Amino acid sequence: MLALTAGLLLCAVLRQPAGGGDKRKATLDLMMSGLKNMHYSPLSEDDTLSERVYKMYLKRLESKDFFTKGDMEEISKYEYKIDDEISAGSFEFYDLINSIYNKRRAQDSNYIKELLSKPMEFSIYENIELEPAKKSYAKDTNELRDYWRRYLKYQVMVHIAETMSSQEKAQEKKDTAIKIKIYDEMEKDARKKVLEANRNAFDDFAKETDENRLSLFLNCIANSFDPHTEYFDPPDRKNFDITMSGQLEGIGAQLLDKNGNITIAHVVSGSPAWKSGEIKDGDVIMKVAQGSGEPIDVQGMQVPVPEPVITT
Repeated sequence: MLALTAGLLLCAVLRQPAGGGDKRKATLDLMMSGLKNMHYSPLSEDDTLSERVYKMYLKRLESKDFFTKGDMEEISKYEYKIDDEISAGSFEFYDLINSIYNKRRAQDSNYIKELLSKPMEFSIYENIELEPAKKSYAKDTNELRDYWRRYLKYQVMVHIAETMSSQEKAQEKKDTAIKIKIYDEMEKDARKKVLEANRNAFDDFAKETDENRLSLFLNCIANSFDPHTEYFDPPDRKNFDITMSGQLEGIGAQLLDKNGNITIAHVVSGSPAWKSGEIKDGDVIMKVAQGSGEPIDVQGMQVPVPEPVITT
């Protein structure tokens, strides 16, 4: 652990130029310099590194859920060019893949809402492959939309089955606390739950910043050297340091984003929040203020670091 911590935890700490391209290049150069000079077994910037980054990034983006074969024909041109881009400080591959990814996510968000707005038909036999390694890329956007239709249908069906099972058990035990619903009610409730779950996922995606997405890509490069080499952006690095050192600053609360509200997930024992006795698990933070300053409304703001977090 000491060896890993000493040389393999990379963090962008420079005050880089305001320009997005300059900032990205400076961060990449800083990280690659650390990997070359500090890693116990540094890789050469060659096709092997390029292939590893390419496959890992596509896997982490769950690309088969969003890209078509046509998309992949364009993207695959970069499979053995990423090492050249790293050397040149270029982000053509990253920009291309994220441009397509953002477009697909926006399209899927609207399509999901449309599909879940009306009852689903379960009298027709269909199947769907859920194992990523066994899935293939859709031939076009129509086939991709059909995949999402079947996937949502599967999710709704699972919720209906769970409700039916709960009702059957309640009837066997003569438990009147559970309301018995007819099929139409169960199907409607199931679609509502699936819509909420997917809406939250797309809302989380919409809140992602450029820094979040760049961090994922840079971490794929770092992980290509070995699974224990990580790239941390400044907020993640701070949270890691707190976890490793056992030291905590600030109010001492773990936060999470719950339906767009910054919510107290857990108050840390012994922390200022715990000692005050005024903050409890489940509380929603509406406004924050520094000293006697004017309170600032934080409703709808994104939790600044991955949830659950220790924040100041």
